[in-house]
Amino acid sequence: MDPYVRQSRLKSFVEPIRAAWASEEFKRMSSSFEGFCQLLGAEGVCPYLETRDVQKIEDWATIALDDEGKAIQARMSSKFQVLPHDVVI
Repeated sequence: MDPYVRQSRLKSFVEPIRAAWASEEFKRMSSSFEGFCQLLGAEGVCPYLETRDVQKIEDWATIALDDEGKAIQARMSSKFQVLPHDVVI
């Protein structure tokens, strides 16, 4: 592959991420644990786990997620599909 094409492709991938990490919104959101959880879509995980008495579960592989758990999982997965500069909280 032509080095110019390779460098251009890499730059088009890296530049939006670099810009997002430099944004004031990202800095603000990632400066606290609560904001970081919102960036990841994980703010509902602890309450969900608490209501399910997860400390009593011996083998997590035997437990299927209910609809609420699946919704939390889908929300978190969608956050990872979006580049940080596209995330609007």
